Amino acid sequence: MRDRICLDGTWDFCVDKDRSFSSADVAFEDTIDVPSAWQAAKPELRRYTGRAWYRKTIDYPDLPNDRVFRLCFGAVDHECTVWVNGVEVGRHSGGYTPFRLDVTHALRSGRNEILVMVDDWGYRYQWAPRWLDQEVDPEFEKAASILHGKQTWYADVSGIWQSVWLESLPVAHINGVKIYTDPQSGSVTFRVATSEAANGKELWVEVLDQGQVCAAASGLVAGSTCELTLQLTNPKLWSLDSPNLYEACVRCGEDTVTERFGVRSFEARDGKFFLNGSPLYMRGALDQDFYPGTIYAPPSKEYVYEQFRLAKELGLNTMRCHIKVPHPWYLEVADELGILIWEEIPSWGTVGREPNSYNVKPVPESTRREVLQTLEEMVDRDFNHPSLVIRTIVNEDWGTHLVMSQEDRSWLKQMYHKAKELDPTRLVVDNSACYGSRGPNLHVKSDINDFHVYALMPDEYQFFASWVEHFAQAPLWTWSPYEDSEPRGDEPLVVSEFGNWGLPSLEPTKEDAEQEGEPWWFMTGGWGGGIASEATHPTGVARRFHALGLDRVWDSYEDLARGTQRHQYEALRAEIEVMRLYPSIVGYVITEFTDAYWEANGLLDFYRNPKYLHEKFSLINTDDVLIPDRRRGSYWAGEELKVPIRYSKWSEGSISGAGVYYASKQLGGGRQQLSADITAQQGQVVNAGEIKLRLPDVDSPTLIEIEVWLEHGGRKLAANTLELMCLPAISRRTSADVPLAVVAPESNLSTRLRSMGCDLVSDLKDAEIAVATRVTPELDRWVKGGGKLLLVADETCPYLFTRPRAGSPWQGNWCQSWTWILPGSFSRVYVQNPLGFLFREVMPRHVIMGYMPEHNADVLAGMFVGWLALPAAVTTKYRVGKGMVLHTTFDLARSEAPVSDAMLADLVDHIASPEFYPERRLV
Repeated sequence: MRDRICLDGTWDFCVDKDRSFSSADVAFEDTIDVPSAWQAAKPELRRYTGRAWYRKTIDYPDLPNDRVFRLCFGAVDHECTVWVNGVEVGRHSGGYTPFRLDVTHALRSGRNEILVMVDDWGYRYQWAPRWLDQEVDPEFEKAASILHGKQTWYADVSGIWQSVWLESLPVAHINGVKIYTDPQSGSVTFRVATSEAANGKELWVEVLDQGQVCAAASGLVAGSTCELTLQLTNPKLWSLDSPNLYEACVRCGEDTVTERFGVRSFEARDGKFFLNGSPLYMRGALDQDFYPGTIYAPPSKEYVYEQFRLAKELGLNTMRCHIKVPHPWYLEVADELGILIWEEIPSWGTVGREPNSYNVKPVPESTRREVLQTLEEMVDRDFNHPSLVIRTIVNEDWGTHLVMSQEDRSWLKQMYHKAKELDPTRLVVDNSACYGSRGPNLHVKSDINDFHVYALMPDEYQFFASWVEHFAQAPLWTWSPYEDSEPRGDEPLVVSEFGNWGLPSLEPTKEDAEQEGEPWWFMTGGWGGGIASEATHPTGVARRFHALGLDRVWDSYEDLARGTQRHQYEALRAEIEVMRLYPSIVGYVITEFTDAYWEANGLLDFYRNPKYLHEKFSLINTDDVLIPDRRRGSYWAGEELKVPIRYSKWSEGSISGAGVYYASKQLGGGRQQLSADITAQQGQVVNAGEIKLRLPDVDSPTLIEIEVWLEHGGRKLAANTLELMCLPAISRRTSADVPLAVVAPESNLSTRLRSMGCDLVSDLKDAEIAVATRVTPELDRWVKGGGKLLLVADETCPYLFTRPRAGSPWQGNWCQSWTWILPGSFSRVYVQNPLGFLFREVMPRHVIMGYMPEHNADVLAGMFVGWLALPAAVTTKYRVGKGMVLHTTFDLARSEAPVSDAMLADLVDHIASPEFYPERRLV
């Protein structure tokens, strides 16, 4: 039998910043809890990466001579050397995977000292040298070539961060067990590695189902291996809904090992995923797997269990553990609850000495060795987990130069084949691809054709819809165009990253607040510098809420956060609906499962608290989805509403004779039948009818919410909601009674304003107000001479600088931007801040710069990015010379949607009012 001594607990600890100590002269003056990253255990070391020493003493009163002793580590980041009683017993490189060292020769009866030296190299950003011939700091190059994963974005992890134990086992013992299952035949094959001393010995395997033996087999060890196959009668398959687990007891002589496993298959063929032979639609979330207090290690197995329970409530069936090898608890709980896991080799960053040339450096040989070693150790550790179904080698070309380097593409293809050789039971992604500065970084050999895309909703809805349409055609641009890719042609299409932000409540952060009422990680941020990085730093967010005048828009920061979470839900819903229109797309991965420090795009916040979307999200994140057409957000009262509905079916089997119904409290509340005989097979998208009704005569801007659902046999199979803005006819009429000139011959503003009841004149000298889309020299002189200008523009002007959002932080397609309207400033429309799909026809494509807190009183609508940073105006007023300007970048000149006419009428009335007098004067 085996004996195991847990060595977790208090260890002696010493920081060696100069790397000056040797194993013989370390001066220990401190202690540390193991397991834990030293950045988590000691606040003063949060920013420290370098060398540190650990020491543990144990007593072994009577050391037997006929046993083997192994010192085992769950994970040590990053490199370590281990001594026992002054004897070096081994080294290991790689911060994520387990290793064990034979210490039999170094142990002795009585007191024993274990000494561990850990080296880690902090690596922050992938800066290239300023001069092409500049030497790279060896420390920096070392840091950039090792596997750090997302530590480069969030928080460093160094030291012994997983458990340590000493095990004693017989000389003839088992070294590893890999279990292969076949759900169709019920056969289970055990490939067992043993010590050489086990050669010729008999090996027994028993399979237990809930403690009862249900199958057994035996055989002889040949050399140091043995393969046994046994048969399960009517095997209980492991699935998402029934995660059945068996226990295998493997015995060789006096040594016994137990392993859990599940009987299941997971395949990619014919453009689909198959779990146990049945098609599966992947509903995943990217999980950074970081934790507030412990960084890399979950606080407990129970903690993981609760977060995965919430994941299933959200309708998720897959976790993409992002460029990180998950803690063992992660996979254990996924096995128990029935969640698929997609794990990835941690990323690294190569140093490009010639960043502007095609003479790039390939992946260094030392990095290649570490990638291979990490892969091998991942496979050995995780092979028997039924939840694990996919592995990724590279994410987004981080650490490789796939577009520019044939050598890197060739190496990546070799790594794909190596991964399949080590574990043919899992799918392999070569490079989880995205757009890069030189075009899409690409696939060369992959079991999945996946790609990443980010788009701000509703502003970039049309771009996203167009992109998805093309991706659904399995485009050639996802593969290497250099005649070295090897697509099969039937790889499943997966949108493996997309997402939107929703700012979290600040209440949970108070539990670990340190300075100025904020947690330490509020001082962190992403993007590597520049103006965009301002938006990724949470620190001071509560102050900025008031300083930017956002307390005029929301009652509190908490109200604002909840508004952004509502916006996040609506955005994700719209994106999922678009993807579900195309049967060829068989999965997606939302970025992300939880917030990660400053990154606020989680379905849960960083503390694993549900966000606003939690209760509703499973309506859209599910097998069967009803998809309403969201091309319009606003309608006139009395207008006939026509909204096509589509039905995407991924639940098992087929249905026939299902009915689609809808109801709305604002439309009387009665249940109406939309269609009566919907028939669909699994994997199909079919028409489900069209909502046709006449909108009511409302006397004020009204939010109409329509619930639509699919019902079969008295059971709801799918449900969704459609929200729209209904505006009274009076909203398109202005009350202004002043002469108005339109200086925009290229637009139809004259026709629209005339229909609103405006008194139009043809000459500026006869006008009190001018409406224009650009400022001409003549108009500029007129304004400065005392005229009033309503500037409806999306280009720069002579007054305040106006810039396009595209390509700027205000584009918001990664670090989110939000647009708001000051309550009461646009009375003709129904306002929900921040603005969502009700305003999709008029969202601004430009922002007005030069907005500072002292100008709050003159800003009627604005925008901020991320953690309430980078304020910009989208509607503001100011004085120029003797004249006055009301300036907006809402897309009111091109759009003729009801919301556009109503907002235009509001602006005309505002500038025509005798009270219109901006406080701000431009010099």
